[in-house]
Amino acid sequence: MIITGANGGMGRACTRLLGATMDLILTDAAPALSDFTQELRTEGYTVTNSICGNLGTADVLAAVEESLVDNAGFDALIHTCGLPPSAPWRQVMEVNYIATLRLLARLEPFMRHGSAAVLVGSVAGHLAPVTPTLEALLAEPLGDNFFEALEEQLHDLAGPAGTKIFGLLSYSLSKHRVIRLCAERAQDWGSRGARIVSISPGMIYTPMGRHEADSDPLAGRLVTATPAGRWGTSMEIAHAVRFLLDPVASFITGSDLLVDGGGLASAGTNAPAVWLENLRHS
Repeated sequence: MIITGANGGMGRACTRLLGATMDLILTDAAPALSDFTQELRTEGYTVTNSICGNLGTADVLAAVEESLVDNAGFDALIHTCGLPPSAPWRQVMEVNYIATLRLLARLEPFMRHGSAAVLVGSVAGHLAPVTPTLEALLAEPLGDNFFEALEEQLHDLAGPAGTKIFGLLSYSLSKHRVIRLCAERAQDWGSRGARIVSISPGMIYTPMGRHEADSDPLAGRLVTATPAGRWGTSMEIAHAVRFLLDPVASFITGSDLLVDGGGLASAGTNAPAVWLENLRHS
């Protein structure tokens, strides 16, 4: 099993829950991954490789690929790696979306029959203010002048709020594309006996989630506005991921599972437009 972002809140929960019965290949940009790996091995987990570095870089992807060669492929992928909206907007798009594209390109030749992947999206991906022009642009992120063209689109979306909401817009759009990737790749994965799905958490009580709620009043209000009326936990996400990877979920592919306490459902069908308007005037 490959787990990206393994040292993060959701990554750690998934590692502990699912790693109890599967060998692990872990990646994370945080140097603390080595400490977590040692902790796991001390507790009896089997970590066949622990790769520290930025996932989108060639050396990290090469190390992941080498691990798959050594293990003759993979059975499961849990892709939690991502940056929050408070990061620089270009990095958000690079890590959350473009690095995901590159990771899948490296992994797909190593799929086994029965392999399954769960990519972590976000409820923000369902709020993305996507136009046909923007969708076409996002579908080709490796083309020339992609970021220059995207910056123009973000200016149009942001309106009077300007660049201060670029990070939030980039995050929403990047997670939208992660969700779309699963739908777009499902046919090819299915032809090889494999599945690919996404899971979209709402407000989850992780260090990243708490930081975003503290820095963005709109995010903080989402917690109490949901029908569940509380934060979600990393372990709740891990249990949902375990279900999606299990053979009992073998008829689920190309789709997204919302784990958001009912927040999106309660927001109504006009939620993306309302969200964008709130951003512009926040």
